[in-house]
Amino acid sequence: MKKILLFLLVFILCSNLNAQEDPLVEKIKNIKELYEMNVISKKEYDSITNILVKDLLNKESKSSIKPQEVNISTSTPQNNSFDSKTLVNNDLIQNNEDEYIPFIENSWGLSVGYSSVKEKLEAYGLSETVEGNSWSIGFVNRWGDDNVKWQSSFSYGQTKAKDIQGAEAVAAVGVGIESLIYLDPIAAPGLFFSIGIGAASSLEEKIDGIKQFGFSIGGGLGIDIDELFTISAGYGTNLTNPYEGDLSDLKGKSGAFGLGVILRF
Repeated sequence: MKKILLFLLVFILCSNLNAQEDPLVEKIKNIKELYEMNVISKKEYDSITNILVKDLLNKESKSSIKPQEVNISTSTPQNNSFDSKTLVNNDLIQNNEDEYIPFIENSWGLSVGYSSVKEKLEAYGLSETVEGNSWSIGFVNRWGDDNVKWQSSFSYGQTKAKDIQGAEAVAAVGVGIESLIYLDPIAAPGLFFSIGIGAASSLEEKIDGIKQFGFSIGGGLGIDIDELFTISAGYGTNLTNPYEGDLSDLKGKSGAFGLGVILRF
């Protein structure tokens, strides 16, 4: 039944747009001819046709909006602000096929994160693993154009070992910058990959043999739920060996898997 409805939808769209000779209609016709000639499989035909039909529906919905239906003559300054934001969001969801503007525009936000940390210590052929938990809170700023955004952050956090009895939480402040690469706005609206680098400085009293400052790198996956909320998950690891001086023979490699939430202002 779904296949019959799909063929009917393609036929109706082709009939409505035939006079305009839309390139998408021509593509659908060509794909159907290839399928009838057994050049492509049924699965390939259905998959490609579904994508082209979605594009046609988007173009139809945009062309059905009439300029005279937009009322801008009697708006107050407050209404003008609201209207402009609404138009930006519409352009975002129904943008042209060659350009994609992410849902979240340039903005500031409050970030909260929680991570599970694991550090592997190695020295003289021996190794030991220490596990812990970490939390952080901070501010983020996002900017950029098209489907690539940049996000900087400043945060405060604490980490505490789980396996060491009597261990106290260690506090630090950090800064970071990451690139957000958005995916297809139709198939996966608001979804992005992220990769970035960070630097952190310990707020604890200096201990001989342990560095106060270090660099890290990480990546992950996130999604903009709406204009206010973003959730993400990622993995990061240190680039700097935290030990020096008399402890320089000790090598520490840590990794952390974490979840984060951003609330935008």
